[in-house]
Amino acid sequence: MSWHGCGQRWKWWGLGLMLAAMRLAGQSAGSPAARPAAGRVAAQELAGVQLARRGRLEPARKAFLAALQLAPNDAAAWYNLGVTDEAITQALPQPQLEAEGIHALRRALELNPRLAAAYQHLGVLYQRAGWIPAALTTFSQAVKQAPKSALAWDNLGAVQEKLGHSKMAQSYFERAIRIRPDFIRAHLNLMAAASRQGHLSHWLADYQKRVRQSPHDPALRSDYGMLLAMAGRRAMAIAELHQALQRSPHLTIALYWLGEVERAQGHMQRALRLLQASAEQAPRQAGILLKYGEILLPLGHTKKAAQILRHCLALNQNNSRAHYLLGQAYLRSGRRTAAKAQFQAATRLNNHALLEQKEAAWGVRIQRELRQHASAQALALTAQALRRDPHSARFTEYRAIALTELGHASQARIDFTQALRLSAGDPEIHFNFGIALWQAGHAAAAIQQFRDTLRVEPDHGPAHCALALALLRSGQRRQGRRELRQARALGACRAPVAP
Repeated sequence: MSWHGCGQRWKWWGLGLMLAAMRLAGQSAGSPAARPAAGRVAAQELAGVQLARRGRLEPARKAFLAALQLAPNDAAAWYNLGVTDEAITQALPQPQLEAEGIHALRRALELNPRLAAAYQHLGVLYQRAGWIPAALTTFSQAVKQAPKSALAWDNLGAVQEKLGHSKMAQSYFERAIRIRPDFIRAHLNLMAAASRQGHLSHWLADYQKRVRQSPHDPALRSDYGMLLAMAGRRAMAIAELHQALQRSPHLTIALYWLGEVERAQGHMQRALRLLQASAEQAPRQAGILLKYGEILLPLGHTKKAAQILRHCLALNQNNSRAHYLLGQAYLRSGRRTAAKAQFQAATRLNNHALLEQKEAAWGVRIQRELRQHASAQALALTAQALRRDPHSARFTEYRAIALTELGHASQARIDFTQALRLSAGDPEIHFNFGIALWQAGHAAAAIQQFRDTLRVEPDHGPAHCALALALLRSGQRRQGRRELRQARALGACRAPVAP
């Protein structure tokens, strides 16, 4: 079947990960989720929040579960449970716990749709699960709920960049910086985007024009300075960064960029002072702490370097470079066993990253063949990819799509079912499974898959469109028209309404 007005027949998305700062309901008495509950529920929630603040996440989780046993419709408890699950899985990926966190945050939003912070954490968990379209929808909702949240715009920019929408991502990062000029992560994401995109001459020309228009904007001048450094114009970069610091002497990002440029110039003591100042002003920025720890080691400050690097790893245990540098610090201190453990952790993370890169490369090749309807070649590639990673939900789904295109509907159905076992609730697998079922003539099963897609991602436009057309063609005209209106409202469907 070819859907009219649904856009592409299949939708392809990359994988992405992103970290977000943990926020717990109860930190702000004015937030919707922080409104006090009564009696034992309030006591359990308060205990959970206090435990989470001390880093005792598992006991905190039990406290929130206990609160929900007493008050199953308490939005704050669901929210806190979801945020706690996100924090636990940040350090150690646990697919089942990620799924439970997604359920908790979605339940919180069902009970209180205006709980803006929940969209942020839900988007992060969707990204970790590889559900990039759902993450995009959720972060888009976050900026609607909180248009002055720099974090919301930064998250939306990150997911847009994962989808290859570079210009849009750049504009979102820049918007986050306009809201919070010293929002370090947005600056780092913006410069990383510039590095990946290339064409630095275009970026430099654009920022030079902006600096002329707004010469008193220190954040703008800081990023222009870093762009100059990336282009090899270090003397000009240093001058520009000094200009930024003259206007805002404590601007963390300017101190950090200048420290990096001075280190590249070989001025190690100057760089040390600047990186120390930036680390003191941003003690929860793992990237800045890493650079500070990195410069301490060659200057002989081994004990201080180890302290900073341990702090860095407490914020992000998946930083292979921090593990390696901490291993070096332990080795210099004669702690060989501790050093060995850090080197092993660094190696394990590097190997995992390498596997992810290889999987992404295989995914790109398979997607290219499928887009060109070279289904036989795509099937051969998925067979090779699955020999390398037999438990990959994405490759299993790709094989199912190739089999569908080749007319092997029964075998494709087995693969779609297996893909959903491996990645329970993935909205894109449900959507593509629905298309395949419709093509095979299983209308009722297809409709159920489209509904399952929308259960996970309510604003999935193509699923609304596909469901509308399936309902209309199955004679369920009232429901079909309702779905079609929703699809059109999302700009996803232009199919005519059946009479």
